[in-house]
Formats: sequence, structure tokens, C-alpha cells
Amino acid sequence: MSSRIHLRLPWLTHRQLTLLKTLVIWSLHESELVSNVIKESYKQSRHDDDLNQPLSVQPWGKDGDKRLYWLVEGQDDTAFRLYRESKPELKHNTWWSVAGTIDELKTVAQKLVDDGSQAAKRLSDRISAAIPRFEQTEVVSTLKAICHTLINQLRKRNASVASIARAAKPSSGGLN
Repeated sequence: MSSRIHLRLPWLTHRQLTLLKTLVIWSLHESELVSNVIKESYKQSRHDDDLNQPLSVQPWGKDGDKRLYWLVEGQDDTAFRLYRESKPELKHNTWWSVAGTIDELKTVAQKLVDDGSQAAKRLSDRISAAIPRFEQTEVVSTLKAICHTLINQLRKRNASVASIARAAKPSSGGLN
């Protein structure tokens, strides 16, 4: 089986994908911020499966067709996404985004229950158990967005008040 992963991103051209790939590689190698995050996350000793590494992405489970599901989630208030691999017997694996919202996760969990296999049922249970964590993340993300909006509005208001104050201030070099 090929180790290459093909993502289907029809809205991006080959040139855009090449640029995106170049930017990702550059940021992984040159960005001090990214470098520090990776170094901090991989302080622990490495194992073959990397389960003890916070930035490691592991298969979350599989369905009755033996397709693997991968949860990619950030830390704190970063959005999550659930991907499903194409059938394992294919030469090239393709990842399909199957959920990026809580409602989509609930739909996937129900479809896995309907699948009927034990593996799908375990994955469905795992997804359902994680939903409260994702709901908390959405609340934090929403609150941060509200705070960001309010701060921007206050900055604009303060800039307007300062501008009005400067315009209303009498000039000292004029005629009396």
C-alpha cells in the first residue's frame, strides 16, 4: 500500500497546492514559533506509535468496510475535523472529510451505528463520548470571537473620539 495520501481539494489548482505545500514546509523548517511548538510537544521519548505525543494523529477507529477514521484536532479552541480513508485495498489512499461540525459528527456516529459492525459501534461510541469536549471548544471559540469583536469596536470608537478631539482642539498658531 502506498504511503502517499491524496486529499481531494477540487477548488485548489495544482499551482495553488504546490504553493500551499511550499508554505507548510517552509513554516515547519523556518518558523521559530512552529519550531518551538514542535520541540515542546515532542519533549517526551518517542515510541513507534507516538501515542504519547500530543501532536501525533492516530487512527480513531474503523467502520465495517475497514476504512480508517482519523480525528485531527488542535488544542484549546482550534476546530476539529474527522476524516475517513478510502477502502484499504486501494493502491492510493484518499482522505475524505466527513465531519467538521458537531451536527456532522452526530450524523457520522449514527451512520456507524447503522453499519452494524462491532468496530463501527466502538467508533460511534468514541465519537459520541467526545462530543461534549467539542461543544466546550465551540463555546470557548465563540466567546473569544465575541471578545475580539468587542475589542475592535472599542478601538474604532477610541480612534473616532481621538480624531474628533484633535479636530475640535483650537490651533495655537492661528490669529486671535
